[in-house]
Amino acid sequence: MRPWVYMLLGVVGQLAVPALRRNPRASSTAELHLSAPVGTPTALLAEGSEGTGEKNRARPSLAVHEVAAAQPAAAPAPPARKLGARPAAARAAGTAAVAPPSASTTDATQLGSSAESFAQRDASLPPQSEVEEAVEEAEDPAARELEVLQRQLLQRTEALWAGPPSEEKLFARIEADLAPFAERGNITERMVDHAYCNSIRQGFRFQVVGGRLYAVGTSESFETRLLNVQRQLWAVAQRWQLPDLDVMIEQSDWPTIGPLTEGCSERGPVIAPAKHSLDPNHTHVLLAPDHTFGEWVEARTPSWAEMQALLAASARDHTWEGRAPILLFRGAPMGPTRAALADSMHHWAAAHNWHLDIKIREGIHSPQEFKSMFQHCAHKYLLHLEGNSYSGRLKYLLSCGAAVVWLGARDTNLTSAYHEFYYHLLNADEHLLHIETGENKTTGEQNNMAAQLAAALKGLLANDTKARSMGHAAQHAARALLTPDHVQRYWYRLLTRYAQLQGFQPRLHPDAVPLEEAMVSRRWIPHDRRTCPRGCRSFPPGPLPLT
Repeated sequence: MRPWVYMLLGVVGQLAVPALRRNPRASSTAELHLSAPVGTPTALLAEGSEGTGEKNRARPSLAVHEVAAAQPAAAPAPPARKLGARPAAARAAGTAAVAPPSASTTDATQLGSSAESFAQRDASLPPQSEVEEAVEEAEDPAARELEVLQRQLLQRTEALWAGPPSEEKLFARIEADLAPFAERGNITERMVDHAYCNSIRQGFRFQVVGGRLYAVGTSESFETRLLNVQRQLWAVAQRWQLPDLDVMIEQSDWPTIGPLTEGCSERGPVIAPAKHSLDPNHTHVLLAPDHTFGEWVEARTPSWAEMQALLAASARDHTWEGRAPILLFRGAPMGPTRAALADSMHHWAAAHNWHLDIKIREGIHSPQEFKSMFQHCAHKYLLHLEGNSYSGRLKYLLSCGAAVVWLGARDTNLTSAYHEFYYHLLNADEHLLHIETGENKTTGEQNNMAAQLAAALKGLLANDTKARSMGHAAQHAARALLTPDHVQRYWYRLLTRYAQLQGFQPRLHPDAVPLEEAMVSRRWIPHDRRTCPRGCRSFPPGPLPLT
C-alpha cells in the first residue's frame, strides 16, 4: 500500500479518538436497537432483545411466540434499518482498525531521512480536499445527530408500550406523536402550509374557523377514504365544540415526507393512518383512526360502530367448539409479504394445505372467493397480513374472538414497520401469535412462509386451550378499548391538543369549502394546483383541472 495511505489513516485515527472521548457511549450500538417495543403495523415487541437487561425484562413487553421446539438463542437484533446512517460504534471500530502503527515498529529509514525521500513522499500524498473529507467522515455530525434522535424515539415508544392495555394507554399515543412539536414550542402556520403544499398523497387540509368546519384542497381519493374520514370529523363536531384549528390530513398507505423549501423550511404535521415510530422521517406524523372506522363499502363493510356490534353477535353465534379448525385469509396481493406468501403457497405441496384456506389474488371479491367478516368469525384461526404498509382489517379479526396469526417481517423490535394508533395496546402471545418472516437466523436462508404457517397452525391445534384464550383476550381488548365512543374521543383529544400547540390564529384558506359541501359535491383540487405561499411548493404548478 502507498505510504500516503498509511499517513492519511493515521490522521483519521487520531481525529477519531477525541470524538470517542467526548461520547464514550459511541463504542456500543446496543442503545440503538436494543430496547423494547416500538412501532408496527401492529408493532409487537420482541422479548429479550439485545441490550434490554434486567430493567426491560421486568417491564411488560411484546414477546414473540415460539411455535416450534426450543431453538438456540437468536442472534442480536440488527440496528434499525432504512435510516441511512452508520452507527457510532461502526465508525469508531472502523477508525480504530486503521490506527497508525506505534513508533517502536516504524523503521526510520522508511520515513525517508533524505530530501529526496521526503520529496517522493510528498508527491504521493493525497490532495488536501481528500484529507478534509476523511476528517468529516470521522466526525460525521449528521449521523451522530440521527443517533440521538433515534434514542429519543426509542425512549418515547418504549414508555408508550409499557403496561397493560387501558384507556389511558390508548390516549397516550396522542402525546407521544405531538411530543416533537411540543418540544419545539408550537406549530406555525408556515409548517401547515408546508404539509399542504407538498402533500402528494390523497388528503385535505382541515380547518375550523369561527366554529365552522372546512375542507381545504381535497385531492382525488382512492375508494371513499377521504369521504369516510370527513364523516368521522363531522360526527365528532356534532358531539363536541372543536376549537379553531388548521391541520393536514392524509389517507394514503404511506405518509408524505415533503422536501423542505426556502419558503417552508420546517416540516409540518400530518394526520395519517399509519407510520413507523422509529423512522426519524415520520416524527411529523400524527396517528388517528383510518377511513375504515367511518365505513369501507369497497370491502362490503359498514361503519365500525355497526361492525363492532355485528361482529360481537357473530362471535356469539359461532361457539368455539363449532368453529372450523382452519386458518383463513382473503386479500389482494398488496405489499411484499402477501406476494411472497402467495409464491410460497404456490410451491407448497397440496398435502400440507389441509388446515390452510389462504387466497391472495386480484378479483378476490368474486362470489366464489369473497368471505365477509362475519364468515371469518366461523373459523378458529384468522391470518393477518400487512398490505402496502399496514392493513385496516386487524380490528375486525380481533373482534371475532379467533386466534389471530400475524405473519410479517420485523423491523428492529417491531412486528412491522407500520402500525396504527392502537397497536401499542396489543401484546404478542397474549392477544395474537406473531410469526417472523425473512431470513432464518440459524441457516441464513429465507424462511418458507407456508411452512411457517403450517408449523404455527400445528402448535395451535395441539394447544386448543391457549388458542381459545388468545382469541378471548383479543376480543376483549378490541371490545373494551376500540369502542365507537373511544374512537370519537381519540379524534377529539387529538384535535384539541393539536389546537393548543398552534402558535397562530387559523385564517380561512382560499381553497376552503364548507365540510358539508365537500362531503356532498365530492369535488377535488389536484395537489399541484393548491394555493400556496411563494417559495413553499417543492414542485411546479400543474395544468388547470378539467371542468
